[in-house]
Amino acid sequence: MNLDELFARYDRIAASVGPDRQFWNFVALAHSEAEANRMEITTVILVRPLRRIVVGFTERGSFGAREKFSSETAAADYVWRGLVRSVLPAKLPAVRDDAARPRWSLDSGKRRIAADSPVISAELATRLSRDSDFGVRWRIASNLAVPPAVLAGLVSDPDWGVRWGVAGNPSTPDVDSLVNDEEFGVRFAFAHNPAVRPASLLALASSPEEELRRVVAQNERSPQSALELLATDAESSVALWVGRNPSSGKEALSILARNPEAWAREHAADNPRTPVGVLRVLLTDAAPGVRKSAAERLGL
Repeated sequence: MNLDELFARYDRIAASVGPDRQFWNFVALAHSEAEANRMEITTVILVRPLRRIVVGFTERGSFGAREKFSSETAAADYVWRGLVRSVLPAKLPAVRDDAARPRWSLDSGKRRIAADSPVISAELATRLSRDSDFGVRWRIASNLAVPPAVLAGLVSDPDWGVRWGVAGNPSTPDVDSLVNDEEFGVRFAFAHNPAVRPASLLALASSPEEELRRVVAQNERSPQSALELLATDAESSVALWVGRNPSSGKEALSILARNPEAWAREHAADNPRTPVGVLRVLLTDAAPGVRKSAAERLGL
């Protein structure tokens, strides 16, 4: 089946749905036809009639989830999560191969589907990475199957949303170049990337943004120097995670145990890596919760 036939089937489904068709019957119909893994298809075949169907369904009192469908995006996302389980992986190579042919001419919605394929070729990925449509480039940037060389070209994309996608992709080479990106969203996605180097995590530990410092405090790959710095953080939501981080070393936990806030000292006492000597000091802490945690850790 080529792409024209594939999308024609979805058009027929959309046309067959009237305002009086029950929502779940429609979902079942779409579910049985699902052959491409992209939310745009869900939007095309579901969202147009979805809101009027759901409103009527809710007013009859048999469907109490109006909030889930307060926007087309929320509605499409809700239905997409159900449809994605019916994707037929065997069909994806056909979509890829058809899209890669020289006669290829698809609208942006269909190019977005091709960009999200887990079996995308290097040639097609390269072509789509230069697409004028932001949604196409963003999907290429976020796609784990895209070759690193293609992702490298998107690190400097003028659209920060594309850089956001590539910043969170663990396949991105030299992702650390995004540590100082001008957009907070890009830096935030970068901080969550499991491929980030320890040196970059240390740099983020000094960020003025609390959210970024908190991500570093939570990261089990953060270097001890970063955790030691964050153990003294003035924001409770940051220092708290140093105590909860199973990778926090003795020095970081010892620093946390001297924190003026009782909750911080209690988290230090709870961590199994806190030195025995530190726990003994905490046995005499002024805060009952700290003393209790230290005693439990020492088996007293």
